[in-house]
Amino acid sequence: MTDSEETLEEGITIRDVTRADLPQIERIEQQAFPNPWPRTSFERYLDADSFLVAESEDGTVCGYVLADATIANNINIGHIKNIAVAVQYRGNGIGTRLLQHAIATLAITGVTIVMLEVRKTNHNARKLYERVGFSAVEVRSNYYQDGSDAIVMSMPVTDHTRPQRKT
Repeated sequence: MTDSEETLEEGITIRDVTRADLPQIERIEQQAFPNPWPRTSFERYLDADSFLVAESEDGTVCGYVLADATIANNINIGHIKNIAVAVQYRGNGIGTRLLQHAIATLAITGVTIVMLEVRKTNHNARKLYERVGFSAVEVRSNYYQDGSDAIVMSMPVTDHTRPQRKT
């Protein structure tokens, strides 16, 4: 197992994405969102440090998270671009662990705050983000293709959220 892998109690491993994962990611994306990203959008991020999948013991990709970092106004900001868990795997903590892993990976790069957008009507996702430590900061009207509003949420990256050094 590499440093970027972690096996959860349920036999789920979180690891870096590979090109071979894209068909399964695409299926989850289509299940999860009314306006899914096309495969080409995911392909652009294949080398991103914070593009992770959760994989079951039988090799099924059951979820993914994609994040990146940018600098704006001299602040290193992480952005959770996309996260989804396949319907049959929801409610088992996989989304939480993917999100925590992505935040830890972003923290290593020096990110001091992590942002994301979530549909105003996606109450389950909003609860997940709040549990992890995100707070709503603003509403973006007509953010999504279908005219739905987004809630922008942010979370400071603190010593508590940074990965601890192994001793």
